[in-house]
Formats: sequence, C-alpha cells, structure tokens
Amino acid sequence: MVFGRILASVGIGGAKVDTKISNPNLSPGGLMRGTVNLQGGSVDQAIERIDIALETYAKQEVGDGETQQNVVIGVETVAPALKIKAGQTLEIPFEVRVPWDAPLNRVYGYDVPVSIYLRTHVHLANAVDSGDKDPLWISPLPAQQHVLDAMRRLGFRLHKVDVEYGQIQGARLPFFQEIEFYPGSDYFGRLEEVEVTFINRAYDMDVIFEVDRRARGFRSMFGGHDDQIRFFRVAYDEADRTDFERLIQHTLQV
Repeated sequence: MVFGRILASVGIGGAKVDTKISNPNLSPGGLMRGTVNLQGGSVDQAIERIDIALETYAKQEVGDGETQQNVVIGVETVAPALKIKAGQTLEIPFEVRVPWDAPLNRVYGYDVPVSIYLRTHVHLANAVDSGDKDPLWISPLPAQQHVLDAMRRLGFRLHKVDVEYGQIQGARLPFFQEIEFYPGSDYFGRLEEVEVTFINRAYDMDVIFEVDRRARGFRSMFGGHDDQIRFFRVAYDEADRTDFERLIQHTLQV
C-alpha cells in the first residue's frame, strides 16, 4: 500500500478527472454549468481543493519576434478539501459566472483563432495535481454585438482577432483583446485600420478604438501614420436605444 501511495504521488494510479460542461457556448457574464467527475485510483487520496480556471493565450513581443503565453482570465474554487477512496466515483456539479472581461472567440457567428478553455485543477495532497482541459466558445454580449454590427454597416471589414499582453486603463487583466478592422470605401485613404477593444463591467462597457490614420501633409511624404486612442462608454440597458453608427462616426472623427 505504501508503494501504491508513492506511485499515486507521481501521477501513476492516482485519481483522474473529467469535466463536463453543459453549456460551452457562452457570453461574458453568463453562467457556466457543468460537473467535475472524479474517478479514484488504486489508493485512497486526499484532495485539497478543486479549482476551475478560464484561460487563453496572449501574444507577447520578444525581441524581433513574438510568442504566445498561457494566461488566466479567472479562477474559482468549486470544491473544498475532500477524500476520494480507491475506485470511488464522485460527481461535483458547479455553476460559475464567466468573467465580464472574458475575450471573444466567436464573432459574427464564426469561430476566430482565439483559444479559450476551461482548465480543471484537482489539487492533491503530496501528489502531482491532476487536471482536465475543455474548450469554450464566447460570443458577444448584445451591446458588443450592436457595436460590431454598426462597424459592418459603416463598411468596416473584419481582419483579425487576437489577445495581446498590455495594460489598458480601466482593465482588470494585464492583457486585452483587439478586434481589427480594415476600412471600407467611405474611409479608404483616411484610415489604415481600426482596432476595437471592449472593457466590460457588470452594467456597462468601454469601447476603445485604436485608430491608425493615414498621415497628411508633410508626414504623408514619408508614408507616416497617426495612431490615436479614443473611446466611448455605454450602459447595457441603453444599448438598444443607442445609435452606434453615429456614435462610432463621431468617435473616429475622420
């Protein structure tokens, strides 16, 4: 039995975890429901706690290149200390709220190359932690969708979506999402691109624009650009009554 405990401590013959998510299609602030299924190994084991973490990857510039780093959006403890006997099966239901500032990986109804997943951490006393990883799809809130639809009606074309390291005022996380658009005919020649970032809270959101404007005058002779940061704030309960096309046009001021 002592030898069995030693094997379990290095991940051999220990407890296994399989998390099932009942609603993997979510939005920021939504409730995620599921069950953590534990299967006991060859020996009894003590579990310190079970955490579930929402994670993604953020792009970080390193020298002349870039790398993708795993980052945590939010983490919740779904079970306190417990013991699981050899061969025992346990089901632990959970319900947690998706962080309001979770990035999106489904835009205009299509999946975009932003990996968002739920990682289950089973913290075992004196043993290698057991874990499980499950993909999630995060779609825009209605207010976010209003902004994205207005961008499309104004002729902007979605170019790419990614998550980058960096700090934006008012943001909780040390990384942020950029939804990059190319301008349509009405803005061609005046804008190179527009990057949109949402900073969501429980009742309202900031919509931040990084505007890459084509330089004019003397700087235009050298192919210069003029990057500017602009934003507006909107409450969710006012989104249906907001003229986002006009608001975006005023914010861009081109």
